[in-house]
Amino acid sequence: MRPPRKTAPREISEKEISDAVAKALSNLYPRMQALNDYSAHLTESDARVSKFIEDVIKQTHWTYEVSVWIYIFSYVTAIGSFIFGLLLFFQNQMFFALLCVFGGLIILFFLINRNPLKNVRYLVNNMVKLYILYVGYTRQIHQVDATFKDMLSKTDGIDTKKMEEMLGHVQLAIDETLSAISHLTNEMEE
Repeated sequence: MRPPRKTAPREISEKEISDAVAKALSNLYPRMQALNDYSAHLTESDARVSKFIEDVIKQTHWTYEVSVWIYIFSYVTAIGSFIFGLLLFFQNQMFFALLCVFGGLIILFFLINRNPLKNVRYLVNNMVKLYILYVGYTRQIHQVDATFKDMLSKTDGIDTKKMEEMLGHVQLAIDETLSAISHLTNEMEE
């Protein structure tokens, strides 16, 4: 058997190079446009969810601060009531002294009954749940994003149906996350 004959490389004309580059660019442009559209939708969705989570965190933080100030005010009021009751006791105004002391005791009873540490634990627990929801959301979005980019790089192109399917997955992740956050915030209000 004879070895095959080697042929000299063929000269490629500038027109053939130009046509090949134009064809490659025409295949690349729809992919880049699809990626840009998808990225824009993803950025908008992330901004919406991030803003919603940020608002819930601010609201929870505000609730916590108000709760702390109410407890501080109530303790100061109870102590003030005791001190005022003692002053009235030394001025021989027994009725008002007893009224102030019992008022202070009632305030302390309600404060202890409401259990401030339990409320703080409840708020922290819900904040952790919110953080887990956000991390889950970002993980889902990144998985959909990686799948989309993989499909975009491996196929000849992406059609409208596949694009809508991927955007549907993103929208589903957003809707599920927002629904879970709404459910969590409704639990917090109860």
